[in-house]
Amino acid sequence: MTNGGHIVPSPVAPEARLRRDVGEGQGGGLQSTEGRESPTPNSSPRVSAAPAARGGGESARHLFGGSDPERAPVPASQRASWTYDIKLAPGRFAERLAEVPHLAADWARAAAVEGDAAAQVRWGQMLLAGHGVARDPAAALLWFRLAGRSGNADAANLLGRCHELGWGAAIDMRAAAHWYEIAARSGHAWAQFNLASLLLKSESGTGNLDRALSLLARSARAGNAKAMNMLGRAREGGWKTPPNLPLARRWYLRAARGGCFRGQFHTARFLLADGRIPEAVDWLGKSVAGAPADFCRDVGRLLQDHADQRVRTVAATAVERTAGGVGAADETAPAAAPALRPAMRSAPAVALRLRRVMSYALWRLRSGSRVACKASGA
Repeated sequence: MTNGGHIVPSPVAPEARLRRDVGEGQGGGLQSTEGRESPTPNSSPRVSAAPAARGGGESARHLFGGSDPERAPVPASQRASWTYDIKLAPGRFAERLAEVPHLAADWARAAAVEGDAAAQVRWGQMLLAGHGVARDPAAALLWFRLAGRSGNADAANLLGRCHELGWGAAIDMRAAAHWYEIAARSGHAWAQFNLASLLLKSESGTGNLDRALSLLARSARAGNAKAMNMLGRAREGGWKTPPNLPLARRWYLRAARGGCFRGQFHTARFLLADGRIPEAVDWLGKSVAGAPADFCRDVGRLLQDHADQRVRTVAATAVERTAGGVGAADETAPAAAPALRPAMRSAPAVALRLRRVMSYALWRLRSGSRVACKASGA
């Protein structure tokens, strides 16, 4: 029904009928979407004004379409206005969500009912976060499954998150890995990162490490700053090859420039070791400003006794943000690197590196000599 031009949510929640149609035991039948372009998880997916042509629409329309007398569809003019905003500037969608959450939720729900897979994902995210609607993780999971039937990579990645973190479902790491794998094969950068993180947590030997590093490299090439930070940790810690501090620093700097608060912290850590205090303080401030409370607490403890007053000021700011409960709980990167000064390579590692470099140089010289002999006819 409508009230003054605004869509009023129906008192009968359609999620009940969605549960009956999708069912808890159905995985959505998501097929591989390799080669298809998927929306970036940090930006709002474009929701079409004509969702009927999208996969999965018939099922949703059959459930909640024009047969629902208690819920009027979004007026065409209003839907076109929202679609116009998204097409021109994806960031405008986030602005509209912040401006009128309930209206955005009504619009996203109506578009999801029409069968638009991207809108189904967006509506599921709103249910998951309680944005403009009562929080309902179980209903969000069902909408992700419905969107997954059309091969939406964002839906597959979110299904993985739900199973990994227990959002609307029991924690099931095998199911999480399954959905991450499907989304990762389609080139979804966040799914690649999430799957790599699962593999690194497992204890199945070096095979998982090789696969995880490959996934992180693919995710980093797609612009995922968190994957860049993980590659920096791998290079610094010598996960697969001997530690390489210059390469680790480059990965951390790329992650920092991409907005990863962990990458910003690690970049500052190296700068502090170099004595470049002003640059380090700048990166530390950016890290603390965007980090969750747990991370800020660890940074505050780590830097509170530093010799430089500017660094101690950043530590105090981090402690204040901890007291305010800023952000959500997250894994603490400082715990992975408790010392401010980067670990130096051991003498055997340096010697091995030098032997490799010298062997390669000798091989190049010999190859060049053979090529010169052939060219001269000798």
